Amino acid sequence: MSRPVRLGALYGALFGLIFFSIYAGISWWICMGLRECASGWAPYIAVIAFGLALGSIVGAVIVAAAVALYRVTRV
Repeated sequence: MSRPVRLGALYGALFGLIFFSIYAGISWWICMGLRECASGWAPYIAVIAFGLALGSIVGAVIVAAAVALYRVTRV
């Protein structure tokens, strides 16, 4: 894996961690006002882990596509 792709995966993971942590936090906050919600913390951790993995994959794919496009169109 090249350096730009690794950096893309890292930035994607960071964005995914931030975004889905906020998402899980808001879900927990909304759930506090409901009568029934998840009995434990596992669903919130699963959402954060999913976001971390998804962010890494999407970041790596976007950067890999951008690098390939740059190599093709380079003058």
